[in-house]
Amino acid sequence: MTAQPPSHEDERRRRRQAGRTAADAALGTPGVAYLSPGPGSRLTAALHPGSVPGVRVTADSGTERRMEISIATRAGTRAATTARAVRHNVERALRQCHPAPASYRIEIVVTAIV
Repeated sequence: MTAQPPSHEDERRRRRQAGRTAADAALGTPGVAYLSPGPGSRLTAALHPGSVPGVRVTADSGTERRMEISIATRAGTRAATTARAVRHNVERALRQCHPAPASYRIEIVVTAIV
């Protein structure tokens, strides 16, 4: 018996869960002031309840997904160092909470320093 591919709704649910996990990990990173949603992220959140403003998860192909996390960093911290720490924390959180075979290409966008 072969495994059935996940339904479209299952895939959306997994992406929302991964987005929430990523948001929690990003917000827990020292130097992050807040998630900073852009117009695309706000539109996605408005159209898809349960998605997280500031985090966009899209399916590229097969089991690969793209995740874009927009953050504002605190003044007095190095934005590049904070962005690397966010990526590391998000990768670790996704591995711990979502051991599914999906892989994520994670991009961190610093939109402001406050």
